[in-house]
Amino acid sequence: MYSKRICFLASLFIAAVCLPVSAEGLDRLFPEPGLVPGWNAQGPPEHYAAETLYEIINGEAELYHAYGFREMAAITYIPEEGDGYTDITVYLYDMDTPENAFGVYSSYRYPDYDFDRIGTEAMVSDYGVKFYQGPYFVDLSFSDASEPIRLAGAEISRAIAEAISAPPDPPAILNLLPAENQVDKTARYAAKEMLNQSFLPSGLEARYRVGDREVTGFVILFDEPDQAAEALGKLGEFYLSSHASTVEADLPGEKGLAVETAYQGILIAAVKGRYLGGVRELNSAEEGIPLLKQILARF
Repeated sequence: MYSKRICFLASLFIAAVCLPVSAEGLDRLFPEPGLVPGWNAQGPPEHYAAETLYEIINGEAELYHAYGFREMAAITYIPEEGDGYTDITVYLYDMDTPENAFGVYSSYRYPDYDFDRIGTEAMVSDYGVKFYQGPYFVDLSFSDASEPIRLAGAEISRAIAEAISAPPDPPAILNLLPAENQVDKTARYAAKEMLNQSFLPSGLEARYRVGDREVTGFVILFDEPDQAAEALGKLGEFYLSSHASTVEADLPGEKGLAVETAYQGILIAAVKGRYLGGVRELNSAEEGIPLLKQILARF
């Protein structure tokens, strides 16, 4: 009796491991047959969980894991009158939150790319489309740059975006960065280790025009004010141990830091509540104080 129970539990475990990952949840977002004229799915979607994602995007899986990856479904579309070499592969990622989906999307984005209004925002090229909407990040890969495949790719992208129930509004967290003088398409969200520091949590950054130059403004997000103040102290210790020097500056906020770094110019930062705002790559502390005040005024 005991051995039968063990075998029964083991069979349940094996079945659970082999089941598709939330197949219905992601598969419903793919276009139905005939929705994009002349193109059909080559086969059913394939599904990937956290432990198997590397099998299909080896080398990039860590990026998605850093942003709260939950699951992914992939499907390939081929033309009805194809040559056997033309296809569009769609990778649909559930990133759990709109912030995480934007974070992955923003890690690929550069201002000089071409963009389209698909989902919340889309990057388009001759060989693919990347867009995000709600908690989903969608990546389409084209086998060639011909016009028919690019037009079909755009139609598939729009069909997926329309099937996503989440509104196409950007994540509200982006409002923590001032829009004035922000360089378009440069905002990024990091899920952890802001400023490449293991002791810092998630945050935002964007490029800003200051005079005839560009600098980086940032916001780091904490749960409690004490955590923000403690992190500012650790940040100062890190820079001073890395041959930075302190700079005299009349900074806004509850507690501030101004240092001249070895490779990133002058950095100024200040705490306000549970947030830590800052500006880096400055020629002088005074140059960045107006932007720092704008950042702190957002929270």
